[in-house]
Amino acid sequence: MKILRSIKNVFTRSKTAAVNTYRKQTHRFRKPQPVQAKLVYEIHERSLGLVDMNDRLDATHKPKFQGSINRQIRTQHSRLLDICRDLALNSPYGARYVQMSVDNIIGTGLYPRTQMTLPNGDLDKRTNLIIDKMFYRWAENKSRFSMNGQFDFYQFCQMVERQRETDGEVFVIIHKEDGDVKLEMVTADRCDISHEMRIDENTVIKNGITYDERTMKPLSYWFKKMDLFSDSDTGDLEEYDAEEVIHYFDTKQCDQRRGFSDFVPVIQTVAQLDSYVQISLVQARVTASSMGFITQADKSSGLDDDDDEDQPEVMAEFSPGTINMLNPGQDIKSIQSNTQANEFASWMDKIETTIAMGLGCFKQALTGDISGVNYSSSRFDDLMQQNRYQALQRHLINTVLIRVYREFLQNLVDEDLIEVNIIRAMYETDWIKPQARSVDPEKDIKAKVLEIDNGLVSRREVIESLGRDPDKVALKIKEDSFKKTSENVSINTPVMET
Repeated sequence: MKILRSIKNVFTRSKTAAVNTYRKQTHRFRKPQPVQAKLVYEIHERSLGLVDMNDRLDATHKPKFQGSINRQIRTQHSRLLDICRDLALNSPYGARYVQMSVDNIIGTGLYPRTQMTLPNGDLDKRTNLIIDKMFYRWAENKSRFSMNGQFDFYQFCQMVERQRETDGEVFVIIHKEDGDVKLEMVTADRCDISHEMRIDENTVIKNGITYDERTMKPLSYWFKKMDLFSDSDTGDLEEYDAEEVIHYFDTKQCDQRRGFSDFVPVIQTVAQLDSYVQISLVQARVTASSMGFITQADKSSGLDDDDDEDQPEVMAEFSPGTINMLNPGQDIKSIQSNTQANEFASWMDKIETTIAMGLGCFKQALTGDISGVNYSSSRFDDLMQQNRYQALQRHLINTVLIRVYREFLQNLVDEDLIEVNIIRAMYETDWIKPQARSVDPEKDIKAKVLEIDNGLVSRREVIESLGRDPDKVALKIKEDSFKKTSENVSINTPVMET
């Protein structure tokens, strides 16, 4: 009886009971879940550009953003990284935005120009020339500039800005090896945002960064160790002093500790647009095809009469370019799919405008479509975008490049390669930015000439705004003048007869 009862229990127990038994047996072998897993449901309620896929069509108008911005970033950090990286690689709007922003912010390059002066007020050309040559020898040598030997100063600027736009932040570790300053870039996912603990009364590790709780100043950064063979983290963390790390992100709120991507405002819109485009393509394919059926008024002479030896041939389909004859009493009824193809272009235009608004750029620049654009609108768009790109350039220079250049000068002093006051040298250093492209170059040049003639700007400032070095330009002008003078002398010299 006991054997029969056991067999009966095996066949009658529910699947839920079996699953629960397995869970009880394997619970002690499971790895502890991070704190982020407890807030999975809250991702759908409080969201930075993210909503539940099932609630997109019937979502209410209640605010999706609740609580502090740091809590928002923490609960959705990993998911945001995956979605925004996918947008930057697979979405034409995301890829275009990143490339356009890097081209306008970095352009042909951002480079320092030290203009130290002598006590009498003249430029110290010798010191400036030495610093300039040493910088370019270091910045353009990949093995000297980067830790992995894969990028130089120009590529470093591009990748830092590209990473900030995609991930929302990037970390730069400053190493000093072999008598050189070498840089290493660290992505946002390597700074473990779930690493949090209290060290003492005044020191707290929050979001992977150690802070002085009184001043909220970063003291150190914690990064995951990576296993190159498995391309995954080892589970161990490395601590770097704050003086060795540059944390570059665009602050949206005053208490923000970590960054988030530029794509956050348009995640939902781009997802809806992709779905609409796919559905429209399927609809267009259905519309391009046609279907029909044959009706027959006289049922007595139907096609199913097997006794009739002269039963007409049943046409299953009509080939293009043919003329077919129907039997008496038959007619063709065609089925046409309703389509909204005429509304596709206007709807896409509105959605692209919304995406451009969310990304902070103009639709014509984002799509590359300049049809219907006049001079006034293009000029206005260009001026507005230049202001934004100049602000981002300044943020990049102040946060990252000035710090890198200061470490370079400090290393020259430490290695006894030059004697210079670092604070004074940094104060007397200007940054040459790429030239902003003009809609009407002739009018802009005339305006700059008028500003110089009226003493509103200096000639050096105008040359620097064009992305050029004023000293090198002056030297080339002198060379051209000398060549013209030499040519004139040779032409005007009389030929001596022998």
